Amino acid sequence: MISARTCQVHKKLAIFGAALLAVCLLGGLNAAVAQDKGADSAQKQELQQAQQQAEQATAKLREIQKVVVKNDSALEKEQQDLMALQQKKMEQYTSENATKREKIMALLKVRRDKELQQKRQAFNEKLVKAMKKEDPKTEDYIAELRSARKKIMEIRRAQQGGQQKMMPKKQAQ
Repeated sequence: MISARTCQVHKKLAIFGAALLAVCLLGGLNAAVAQDKGADSAQKQELQQAQQQAEQATAKLREIQKVVVKNDSALEKEQQDLMALQQKKMEQYTSENATKREKIMALLKVRRDKELQQKRQAFNEKLVKAMKKEDPKTEDYIAELRSARKKIMEIRRAQQGGQQKMMPKKQAQ
């Protein structure tokens, strides 16, 4: 027959074992959470670096563009005409008292407008050609900008994928 003292020892061992198991499981969970947070932190830092690279490349390109347009009256006029046409199209698609949503929809229509797309493309080709003459590193800045934007998109997709994994799955009904 088991004595009362032996039962108490067994209970204490069971409680201690359960507590030890809980500590081990929680420790493993905390390590996994800490690892995820470390990855999130690294990802945030990587995103910030890519955004900074994009901003720097954009600033360099804007600087070159400003000089080129200022020094080339034909390009300056073409840019002004393009902006005026864009404004005219925007006004066609919106009323005076348009809501914010209507303005956004109009902006999307303007971006898809074939005439504007063709004129914008032709202007951009002339502009980039002139910018390359002004600063031979223009192509490098464009490549840096594209690379940084690609990196930003990759990180954001990865973040969205990670958020979706964290969301609980809907239970089947």
